[in-house]
Amino acid sequence: MINIIKDPKTGITDVIHLCFECDPNEFPRGKPIINDPGATKDLNTGKWICSECRTESINKHRIKRLGVNHPDVQYIIKAEDRKVLQHNIAAKRLNDKAGQYLMRYKRNRYTNSMPLSSST
Repeated sequence: MINIIKDPKTGITDVIHLCFECDPNEFPRGKPIINDPGATKDLNTGKWICSECRTESINKHRIKRLGVNHPDVQYIIKAEDRKVLQHNIAAKRLNDKAGQYLMRYKRNRYTNSMPLSSST
């Protein structure tokens, strides 16, 4: 899908492509691809894919091929665990302070685990 936007001041039109591979909970109508030199068009489907989704796809194939216990794969999983843990700690604090469910918890994209800190 292509979105065509027009700048009201200059009148210049521009095309913005959308990535539908990104998290549908965060981007239900597709993530706009702006200034992403790594974005490519999928030859099979004709849809655009952002560089983050391409990297995630490559990492998932690498994990599937080598296994989760392989040393070359452990840094990918640990880095994602750190990001998810940081997000989940913030979500837990916000939800506890507010007394209601305002922020979603995330899962690791590669192992589907949900790391939570027991100290918070």
